[in-house]
Amino acid sequence: MYEIPELVTTYRLSKFGYGMFLNGGLALPTGPLSQIIEPSAGLGVGIEVAYRQNLLMAQTTMFSSSIRSGFTYHNQAWEAGIPVMPLIGELAVGHILQSTPAGRIIPYVGYRYFSITPRDHQDERFRDFSLKSHAPEAGLIVDLKLMNNLHKTDRSEDNFLFLRAKVSYSPLLTPEPFSGGIINFQIGLSGFSRIRKVIYQPRRTSITLPNKFM
Repeated sequence: MYEIPELVTTYRLSKFGYGMFLNGGLALPTGPLSQIIEPSAGLGVGIEVAYRQNLLMAQTTMFSSSIRSGFTYHNQAWEAGIPVMPLIGELAVGHILQSTPAGRIIPYVGYRYFSITPRDHQDERFRDFSLKSHAPEAGLIVDLKLMNNLHKTDRSEDNFLFLRAKVSYSPLLTPEPFSGGIINFQIGLSGFSRIRKVIYQPRRTSITLPNKFM
């Protein structure tokens, strides 16, 4: 004879995960670019999708800056002191090189879009002014875990909250003076979740009967 006790619940981590990143950033121009634009501070938001230890990340950061010295580029005369709005868009792939109870280390490479436009779009002097650059980038992410629910077995997800520090470099593959490179520092909060598969299985046990019932 058999009896069926309560169902046994087991959890298995999914291969897929997802996350979001909110940050403050500082973009430092290098080379000829540093002569025409001031270092820029900004705010950004990003999302990421994980497959096992690999990440696909997309992020946009909008900055505030000004033109340091006047220049002419593609028949557009940019005057010194113009308030501008640099923007960096990133699409990258990374790999979780190390994951510990304290945090994660993630190197990554990808594509970077960079543009500069006047902040005042109503100013007729600079209407349709823009500078654009497409280039590769490489960087490193360090995540420090602030909290998680890893040991709470009543949850269907593994959730983590990180303090994220991120640094990257990308060149500007364009003629001078709009050339050089960008060092991009970012720090902020990141949330990440990996779905757990919940499996319910009955566990049968046998009952030995006395000989007189055999």
